Amino acid sequence: MSKVYKLETSENISDYVQRVKMEKAEYMLKHSDDKIYEIANNSVINGRIPSFMPSKRRAAGI
Repeated sequence: MSKVYKLETSENISDYVQRVKMEKAEYMLKHSDDKIYEIANNSVINGRIPSFMPSKRRAAGI
């Protein structure tokens, strides 16, 4: 299934899931009063909270 998905979208499923989580986290950062660590906990990226900020930078192309 993942091979078909990649052929159709040219994106890995895991990259898609991470991108969607990052988009949700970015939305929450802009539109909620939650603290960064709370958003990171709710948006666990690759099962590791410490990777939240580097993942955000990587997803944003920074």
